[in-house]
Amino acid sequence: MEIQNNEQLTLQMRLKESLAQSRAKNPNYSLRAFAKKLNVSPAALSEFLSGRRRFSKKMAERIADRLLLSPLERDELLRGFSILPRTKMNTKAKGPCKPYIQINMDHYHVISDWYHFAILSLAETKGFQSDSKWIAERLGLRNYEVLSALERLERLGMLEKNSKGRLVATGVQYSTSDEIANIAIRKSHLQDLEIARSSLENDPVDQRDFTSVTMAIDPERLGEAKKMVREFRDQLCRYLEGGKKSEVFKMCFNMVPLTKMEKKI
Repeated sequence: MEIQNNEQLTLQMRLKESLAQSRAKNPNYSLRAFAKKLNVSPAALSEFLSGRRRFSKKMAERIADRLLLSPLERDELLRGFSILPRTKMNTKAKGPCKPYIQINMDHYHVISDWYHFAILSLAETKGFQSDSKWIAERLGLRNYEVLSALERLERLGMLEKNSKGRLVATGVQYSTSDEIANIAIRKSHLQDLEIARSSLENDPVDQRDFTSVTMAIDPERLGEAKKMVREFRDQLCRYLEGGKKSEVFKMCFNMVPLTKMEKKI
């Protein structure tokens, strides 16, 4: 018997849309690869997609997290499962109040969508213009993306207009819940990889730098190694930002395991 509940149908359609989007980008994208992304078995995913298997509350939460949904999308998707997050701001309400969702949506997008910090950095360059069309052209964005980003950055107090009406970065820092930050950072890293791939294919070699090294290591030293990378990153940033700022670059450091980590007995 096929699923009829609205929340079940909504989640089923969301999965189908996500799979279709992945296959539009890569025609060879398989159901098995999609199942791995969702951390479910291919057989279970097939049953979910066909409507022969119902989603549990726990499974709905897992799918929402694995699809890297924004707070608003997650709220709408999980509403029928009665597992919405509770906070001091909404403990008496049936669902999260709008200000709470808006704040988390802003934080989520600033962290997950690369162009927010690119705009903040662009505002520090010589000849910066507060015109959205100029910003869109410089960063290769659509104008509506820039307009939404500018509104979001001003709403969070990260951008403001000075006495001359020019947008300037305020240097304001903020924090958000670990749950929101974790999902947003994962999405951000995926965007970083796509940006790097695009640069490798389109930018001249004198405007980019890709280096890698494969090595056998002592995993016990990873903690100290990460600290050394952060210190070097900060030192390099100070050096590059000390000159005449005219362009915006993204710097990424990746260190990933190639072997399956041995389990300690």
